[in-house]
Amino acid sequence: SEVPVPGRVFDAKVDFGAKGDGKTDDTIAVQKTIDAARKHGKRAIAYFPTGRYKVSKTINISGANYYVGGSGNRSQLSWGGKAGGVIVSVKEPQNIIMEHISIGDYEAGKMNNDIDILQTGTGKASRMTYDGVTVYGMYRKDTFRKGIHFTNLGSNDIVSVPCIQGNLRFINSGPAKILLECSYEGAIVVEGKKRDRNGILGFMSRLSTFNDYALYIKNNNSIVMSDFYVEQSNNGFQ
Repeated sequence: SEVPVPGRVFDAKVDFGAKGDGKTDDTIAVQKTIDAARKHGKRAIAYFPTGRYKVSKTINISGANYYVGGSGNRSQLSWGGKAGGVIVSVKEPQNIIMEHISIGDYEAGKMNNDIDILQTGTGKASRMTYDGVTVYGMYRKDTFRKGIHFTNLGSNDIVSVPCIQGNLRFINSGPAKILLECSYEGAIVVEGKKRDRNGILGFMSRLSTFNDYALYIKNNNSIVMSDFYVEQSNNGFQ
């Protein structure tokens, strides 16, 4: 009955001259769009209309109370930098929402980056939401490649995921509170040798197809899943 809307729109093309043609290096325009929304706060949105925005350096997301979003999978941040890069880095987010956007080449995987999205814990409390975000992993037997990585999240870190698609990797994030309502495609990896594991990694509904294994649990970590559906995969879990 109620839908929250952004308080102000910062348009990457209109306000900062991004081309979104997949050829022009839009790194500066993309970062300026996000920085403008971060500086304004108050639920502003860094908006990326339909287009393929090539970036050659890692895009940084931090700050509080704003959106980073597009209009679906056709709003895409693509990698044009050196091999092994990270497309988007998220640190110390405070009520930031990433929505309706594709990070990386979610299907073919031809880009030479290592990670699509890297969220890293720093010890400072954070809250991040991913809603309608797509990363690499669909229909690919590349479990440990690309996707979104959550690393060293602590007891004061909260991650809310209404909807996400692609490879998911959780590394030394046992103390964090992470809930994924709907996620699909790609594989899940849960790992890390740190012994503090008093948080929760929970999945309400998960669909996975075409993997070697749909779920990997390493180092005796924990996961809670209420609805886990697998088809066309070689195996279920390891």
